[in-house]
Amino acid sequence: MVDGGWRDVESAHSVSDGRVSLHQFFADHSHNGSVRQVAVGGKILASGAADETIRVFNLSTRTECEKTLRGHRGGVVDLAVHPSGKMALSIGRDNTLRTWNLIKGRKAYITKLKGAADAVHWNPKGTQYLLVKGSCVDVYEVDTGRVEHSIDFKEHISALTFVTDDIIAVGGEGKNICLYDIATKIEMGQWAAHASRVKCLCTLPGIAAEELWLVSASSDGIIKVWSLELSEVPGMGDQKVKVMVSEGS
Repeated sequence: MVDGGWRDVESAHSVSDGRVSLHQFFADHSHNGSVRQVAVGGKILASGAADETIRVFNLSTRTECEKTLRGHRGGVVDLAVHPSGKMALSIGRDNTLRTWNLIKGRKAYITKLKGAADAVHWNPKGTQYLLVKGSCVDVYEVDTGRVEHSIDFKEHISALTFVTDDIIAVGGEGKNICLYDIATKIEMGQWAAHASRVKCLCTLPGIAAEELWLVSASSDGIIKVWSLELSEVPGMGDQKVKVMVSEGS
Protein backbone atom coordinates (compact mmCIF):
# COMPACT_ATOMS: atom_id res chain seq x y z
CA MET A 1 0.00 0.00 0.00
CA VAL A 2 1.28 3.46 -0.91
CA ASP A 3 -0.17 6.72 0.38
CA GLY A 4 0.67 10.38 0.16
CA GLY A 5 -0.01 13.27 2.50
CA TRP A 6 1.41 16.64 3.41
CA ARG A 7 4.94 16.51 1.91
CA ASP A 8 5.16 12.75 2.59
CA VAL A 9 5.11 9.57 0.56
CA GLU A 10 4.85 6.35 2.58
CA SER A 11 4.60 2.65 1.77
CA ALA A 12 3.53 -0.12 4.13
CA HIS A 13 2.33 -3.66 3.56
CA SER A 14 2.96 -7.07 5.07
CA VAL A 15 1.23 -10.46 4.80
CA SER A 16 1.87 -13.21 7.34
CA ASP A 17 -0.09 -16.43 7.95
CA GLY A 18 -2.92 -15.15 5.79
CA ARG A 19 -3.27 -11.95 7.78
CA VAL A 20 -2.53 -8.47 6.52
CA SER A 21 -0.71 -6.07 8.81
CA LEU A 22 0.64 -2.61 8.12
CA HIS A 23 4.02 -1.26 9.07
CA GLN A 24 6.10 1.49 7.52
CA PHE A 25 9.13 0.37 5.54
CA PHE A 26 9.62 3.42 3.35
CA ALA A 27 9.03 7.16 3.77
CA ASP A 28 10.17 10.26 1.95
CA HIS A 29 9.70 13.92 2.77
CA SER A 30 11.17 15.59 -0.31
CA HIS A 31 8.00 17.38 -1.51
CA ASN A 32 7.34 20.95 -0.42
CA GLY A 33 3.58 20.71 -0.82
CA SER A 34 0.74 18.25 -0.41
CA VAL A 35 1.13 15.01 -2.36
CA ARG A 36 -1.83 14.82 -4.74
CA GLN A 37 -1.10 11.59 -6.62
CA VAL A 38 1.00 8.43 -6.36
CA ALA A 39 1.44 5.88 -9.15
CA VAL A 40 3.34 2.61 -9.53
CA GLY A 41 4.61 0.86 -12.67
CA GLY A 42 7.06 -2.03 -12.58
CA LYS A 43 9.48 -1.24 -9.74
CA ILE A 44 8.97 2.50 -10.05
CA LEU A 45 6.92 4.72 -7.76
CA ALA A 46 6.17 8.30 -8.77
CA SER A 47 4.50 11.01 -6.72
CA GLY A 48 3.04 14.31 -7.88
CA ALA A 49 2.40 17.28 -5.62
CA ALA A 50 1.18 20.84 -5.34
CA ASP A 51 4.82 21.99 -5.45
CA GLU A 52 4.77 21.38 -9.23
CA THR A 53 7.24 18.48 -9.06
CA ILE A 54 7.16 14.74 -9.67
CA ARG A 55 9.46 12.58 -7.53
CA VAL A 56 10.63 9.19 -8.76
CA PHE A 57 11.55 6.30 -6.45
CA ASN A 58 12.80 2.74 -6.95
CA LEU A 59 10.72 0.35 -4.85
CA SER A 60 13.30 -2.43 -5.13
CA THR A 61 15.92 -0.36 -3.30
CA ARG A 62 13.49 1.74 -1.23
CA THR A 63 15.98 4.57 -1.09
CA GLU A 64 15.36 8.29 -1.13
CA CYS A 65 14.17 10.11 -4.24
CA GLU A 66 16.22 9.16 -7.31
CA LYS A 67 14.91 11.77 -9.76
CA THR A 68 12.93 15.00 -9.63
CA LEU A 69 10.89 16.03 -12.67
CA ARG A 70 9.85 19.65 -13.13
CA GLY A 71 7.72 21.37 -15.74
CA HIS A 72 4.08 21.72 -14.71
CA ARG A 73 2.87 25.10 -13.53
CA GLY A 74 0.19 25.22 -10.87
CA GLY A 75 0.65 21.70 -9.57
CA VAL A 76 0.30 18.12 -10.81
CA VAL A 77 -3.29 16.92 -11.27
CA ASP A 78 -2.61 13.25 -12.03
CA LEU A 79 0.11 10.90 -13.24
CA ALA A 80 0.46 7.33 -14.47
CA VAL A 81 3.60 5.19 -14.72
CA HIS A 82 3.92 2.86 -17.72
CA PRO A 83 3.76 -0.88 -16.80
CA SER A 84 7.42 -1.16 -17.85
CA GLY A 85 8.44 1.54 -15.39
CA LYS A 86 10.39 3.29 -18.15
CA MET A 87 8.12 6.26 -18.79
CA ALA A 88 5.25 8.17 -17.26
CA LEU A 89 2.43 10.51 -18.21
CA SER A 90 1.29 13.48 -16.17
CA ILE A 91 -1.34 16.19 -16.46
CA GLY A 92 -1.16 19.54 -14.71
CA ARG A 93 -3.21 22.60 -13.92
CA ASP A 94 -1.41 24.25 -16.84
CA ASN A 95 -3.55 22.08 -19.18
CA THR A 96 -0.60 20.12 -20.53
CA LEU A 97 0.00 16.40 -20.91
CA ARG A 98 3.67 15.57 -20.38
CA THR A 99 5.47 12.37 -21.33
CA TRP A 100 8.49 11.63 -19.15
CA ASN A 101 11.51 9.42 -19.82
CA LEU A 102 12.06 7.88 -16.38
CA ILE A 103 15.36 6.26 -17.34
CA LYS A 104 16.97 9.60 -18.20
CA GLY A 105 14.81 11.59 -15.80
CA ARG A 106 13.63 14.22 -18.26
CA LYS A 107 10.58 15.15 -20.33
CA ALA A 108 10.14 13.59 -23.76
CA TYR A 109 7.03 15.37 -25.09
CA ILE A 110 4.65 18.15 -24.12
CA THR A 111 1.10 18.20 -25.47
CA LYS A 112 -1.14 21.21 -24.96
CA LEU A 113 -4.64 20.05 -24.06
CA LYS A 114 -7.87 21.69 -25.16
CA GLY A 115 -9.27 22.24 -21.70
CA ALA A 116 -8.59 20.71 -18.32
CA ALA A 117 -8.11 16.97 -17.84
CA ASP A 118 -8.97 15.18 -14.60
CA ALA A 119 -7.08 11.88 -14.79
CA VAL A 120 -4.74 9.77 -16.93
CA HIS A 121 -4.50 5.96 -17.04
CA TRP A 122 -2.34 3.41 -18.88
CA ASN A 123 -3.97 0.21 -20.05
CA PRO A 124 -2.37 -2.95 -18.57
CA LYS A 125 -0.44 -3.68 -21.79
CA GLY A 126 0.92 -0.14 -22.03
CA THR A 127 -0.29 0.21 -25.63
CA GLN A 128 -3.00 2.78 -24.92
CA TYR A 129 -3.69 5.50 -22.40
CA LEU A 130 -6.91 7.19 -21.35
CA LEU A 131 -7.55 10.84 -20.56
CA VAL A 132 -10.58 11.64 -18.42
CA LYS A 133 -12.19 15.02 -19.08
CA GLY A 134 -15.38 15.65 -17.13
CA SER A 135 -17.86 13.05 -18.41
CA CYS A 136 -15.69 11.94 -21.35
CA VAL A 137 -12.87 9.43 -21.76
CA ASP A 138 -10.47 9.85 -24.69
CA VAL A 139 -8.66 6.67 -25.78
CA TYR A 140 -5.16 7.33 -27.20
CA GLU A 141 -2.95 4.95 -29.14
CA VAL A 142 0.71 5.11 -28.05
CA ASP A 143 2.01 4.40 -31.57
CA THR A 144 0.27 7.41 -33.09
CA GLY A 145 -0.32 9.66 -30.09
CA ARG A 146 -3.79 10.34 -31.45
CA VAL A 147 -7.28 9.84 -30.05
CA GLU A 148 -8.69 6.57 -31.35
CA HIS A 149 -12.16 7.29 -30.04
CA SER A 150 -14.01 9.11 -27.26
CA ILE A 151 -16.70 7.89 -24.88
CA ASP A 152 -19.22 10.21 -23.24
CA PHE A 153 -20.64 8.71 -20.03
CA LYS A 154 -23.02 11.70 -19.66
CA GLU A 155 -22.05 12.32 -16.01
CA HIS A 156 -18.86 13.56 -14.39
CA ILE A 157 -16.35 10.74 -13.91
CA SER A 158 -14.56 10.53 -10.57
CA ALA A 159 -13.21 6.96 -10.69
CA LEU A 160 -11.89 4.62 -13.38
CA THR A 161 -9.95 1.37 -13.36
CA PHE A 162 -9.11 -1.40 -15.82
CA VAL A 163 -10.84 -4.72 -15.17
CA THR A 164 -9.11 -6.51 -18.07
CA ASP A 165 -6.83 -5.31 -20.87
CA ASP A 166 -9.85 -3.82 -22.65
CA ILE A 167 -12.66 -3.50 -20.11
CA ILE A 168 -12.85 -0.48 -17.83
CA ALA A 169 -15.04 0.16 -14.80
CA VAL A 170 -16.24 3.75 -14.48
CA GLY A 171 -17.99 5.52 -11.61
CA GLY A 172 -18.95 9.07 -10.79
CA GLU A 173 -21.76 11.44 -9.94
CA GLY A 174 -24.39 9.01 -11.23
CA LYS A 175 -23.81 6.56 -8.32
CA ASN A 176 -23.67 3.66 -10.79
CA ILE A 177 -20.70 1.58 -11.90
CA CYS A 178 -20.47 1.04 -15.65
CA LEU A 179 -18.42 -1.61 -17.46
CA TYR A 180 -17.27 -0.61 -20.94
CA ASP A 181 -15.21 -2.48 -23.54
CA ILE A 182 -12.91 0.06 -25.23
CA ALA A 183 -11.90 -2.47 -27.92
CA THR A 184 -15.42 -3.16 -29.17
CA LYS A 185 -16.77 0.26 -28.08
CA ILE A 186 -19.68 -1.46 -26.34
CA GLU A 187 -21.13 -0.83 -22.88
CA MET A 188 -21.29 -4.21 -21.13
CA GLY A 189 -23.71 -3.09 -18.44
CA GLN A 190 -24.06 -1.01 -15.31
CA TRP A 191 -25.65 -1.30 -11.91
CA ALA A 192 -26.64 0.88 -8.95
CA ALA A 193 -23.61 0.63 -6.67
CA HIS A 194 -23.88 3.38 -4.07
CA ALA A 195 -26.25 5.93 -2.63
CA SER A 196 -23.78 8.75 -3.28
CA ARG A 197 -20.93 9.63 -5.64
CA VAL A 198 -18.44 6.86 -6.48
CA LYS A 199 -15.01 8.26 -5.57
CA CYS A 200 -12.64 5.33 -6.06
CA LEU A 201 -12.40 2.02 -7.92
CA CYS A 202 -9.71 -0.66 -7.89
CA THR A 203 -9.43 -4.36 -8.69
CA LEU A 204 -7.99 -7.26 -6.68
CA PRO A 205 -7.56 -10.96 -7.53
CA GLY A 206 -10.47 -13.06 -6.27
CA ILE A 207 -10.34 -16.44 -4.59
CA ALA A 208 -11.46 -18.47 -7.62
CA ALA A 209 -9.36 -18.66 -10.78
CA GLU A 210 -11.82 -16.69 -12.92
CA GLU A 211 -12.94 -14.33 -10.18
CA LEU A 212 -11.94 -10.69 -9.82
CA TRP A 213 -12.86 -8.36 -6.99
CA LEU A 214 -13.85 -4.81 -7.82
CA VAL A 215 -13.63 -2.50 -4.81
CA SER A 216 -15.64 0.71 -4.84
CA ALA A 217 -15.74 3.58 -2.34
CA SER A 218 -18.28 6.40 -2.21
CA SER A 219 -18.33 9.91 -0.77
CA ASP A 220 -20.46 8.79 2.19
CA GLY A 221 -17.62 6.58 3.46
CA ILE A 222 -19.03 3.25 2.27
CA ILE A 223 -16.68 0.65 0.74
CA LYS A 224 -18.12 -2.27 -1.20
CA VAL A 225 -16.47 -5.34 -2.74
CA TRP A 226 -17.99 -6.75 -5.94
CA SER A 227 -17.24 -10.20 -7.30
CA LEU A 228 -16.82 -10.21 -11.08
CA GLU A 229 -16.94 -13.67 -12.62
CA LEU A 230 -15.11 -13.49 -15.94
CA SER A 231 -15.49 -16.22 -18.52
CA GLU A 232 -14.82 -16.39 -22.24
CA VAL A 233 -17.70 -16.00 -24.64
CA PRO A 234 -17.47 -18.85 -27.19
CA GLY A 235 -16.22 -17.68 -30.58
CA MET A 236 -15.36 -14.19 -29.39
CA GLY A 237 -11.65 -14.64 -28.53
CA ASP A 238 -9.69 -14.23 -25.35
CA GLN A 239 -10.42 -10.54 -24.86
CA LYS A 240 -14.22 -10.85 -24.91
CA VAL A 241 -15.78 -11.75 -21.58
CA LYS A 242 -19.15 -11.96 -20.00
CA VAL A 243 -19.43 -10.52 -16.52
CA MET A 244 -21.55 -11.68 -13.61
CA VAL A 245 -21.64 -9.22 -10.69
CA SER A 246 -22.45 -9.99 -7.06
CA GLU A 247 -22.03 -7.74 -4.05
CA GLY A 248 -19.74 -8.65 -1.19
CA SER A 249 -19.62 -6.45 1.86
